[in-house]
Amino acid sequence: MSAHFALDISSSTIKVAEAKVKNNGFELLAFGETRTPISLQSDSPTDEAMLVNTVKQLLVDSQIQSQSAYIALPESSVYTRVIQIPILEEKELDNALKFEAEQYIPFPMEEVYLEHQILYQPAKTTANAKMDVLLVAAKKFMVDKLIRVAELCEVAPMVIESALLSVIRALQSQVGKNALVVDSGENSTNVAIIIDGLIKQTSSIPTSGKSLTQAIAQTLSLSESQAKQYKHTYGLESSLLEGKIAQALQPSVTAISNHVLKNLRFASTLLNSGKINQVILSGGTALLPNFPQFLLSQLDVEVNIANPLSNCLNSNLPQQLVSAAPRFTTVIGLALRE
Repeated sequence: MSAHFALDISSSTIKVAEAKVKNNGFELLAFGETRTPISLQSDSPTDEAMLVNTVKQLLVDSQIQSQSAYIALPESSVYTRVIQIPILEEKELDNALKFEAEQYIPFPMEEVYLEHQILYQPAKTTANAKMDVLLVAAKKFMVDKLIRVAELCEVAPMVIESALLSVIRALQSQVGKNALVVDSGENSTNVAIIIDGLIKQTSSIPTSGKSLTQAIAQTLSLSESQAKQYKHTYGLESSLLEGKIAQALQPSVTAISNHVLKNLRFASTLLNSGKINQVILSGGTALLPNFPQFLLSQLDVEVNIANPLSNCLNSNLPQQLVSAAPRFTTVIGLALRE
C-alpha cells in the first residue's frame, strides 16, 4: 500500500491512482476513472452529495487502499506565474509575494489562497542575484470544495497541487533539459517552458477539448455527444468525412498552435545557447487524430505525445490505460509525489 493516493476531479472525469516509487521507476498499484456527474461550479448540496457518492464508488471499484489523498487542482481554478525577485528571507518573501500577486493575479485577492515554491535560488554572493519563484493563486471556492469532498469520502486531504505541476513531475524523464510541456484538457490548454530542467514560465488559454467539441457541434449542427464522438474518431484527418471535421477544428487548433509558437519564441529569449528541443503534448487533446502532425507542421520542432507510464515497472498494464496514457498524466504525476 502507498502512503497516499492521487485524486484528480475535473469537469468531465474523476481519476484516481496509487503508486509505489522505487529506485528504477514506479509500480502502479491501482487506478480508475469515471465520469464527473455534476458541474464543479455548482454549490448545490444535492450535487455535492452526488459527487461524493461517485468518488466513494470509484475508490471501491479501483481498490484504492490508502486513506490519505493528494488532490489535483484544475488549472481553470488556478493562476500560476514564475517571477524573478531579489533573494529574500521567508518572512520578507511572503510580503513581497503579496505585492507581486496584486500586480499579476486576475482574481480578487480575497477569493484566492496564495502559495509559492522557490524554483531556483542562486548564491547570495552572486551580483544582482535573483531567484525564480512559482506564484500560485488558487480559487478558495474550488479548494474548499475539493477538501470537503475528500473529507466526506472519509479520506484525509494531505496535499492540494496545481495539475500542471503534477504533469511536469510525471514527464520528468521525457522532458530532459529543455522542452515545452503543453497540457490540453477539457477547459484549458496550459503551457510550461522548461529550461535546464526548471520551470521558467507558465501560461494558459481557454481553447481546449471543450472548444473543439463545441466547434464541431456548431459547424455541423450535432449534439455535444455526437460531436465528441466525431472529434475522437476523425480529428484532423482531412481525408475522412470529406475533411468536414478537420475544417471545423481548424480555428481552434490554430489558436493552440499560435499560443505554443508564442511560447517557443519567448523561450528562445531565455536561452543563452541551444534551443527548445521538443514539445510534449499531454491531456486528452494530445489524442486528437493527426494533432501532433499538425503541430509539427506549424512549429518546425519535434512534437511528442506524453507518456507518463515510461518508467512504470508493471509488466501487464491494461490496454485501456496504455492507449489513453496522456489523459492520465496529471493523476499519475500526483501519485508519484513523495
